Amino acid sequence: MKSSMLCFASLLGGMALGSAIALAVAPKSGEEMRRLVRDFINDEVEKWRLANGVSSKPCECEHK
Repeated sequence: MKSSMLCFASLLGGMALGSAIALAVAPKSGEEMRRLVRDFINDEVEKWRLANGVSSKPCECEHK
């Protein structure tokens, strides 16, 4: 139990340290990075929807 807690704490610490280093050395501003990530995620979701035949429009039946 003790070793698994140490492993989990090390994982969280590593994630925090990695995030801090990534933000410190990022060549782009925060707003620009957020926009790039948001656009990338939206593009990937749209690709998935098109590939699986899922409509991006809300269901009309719920609005009646």
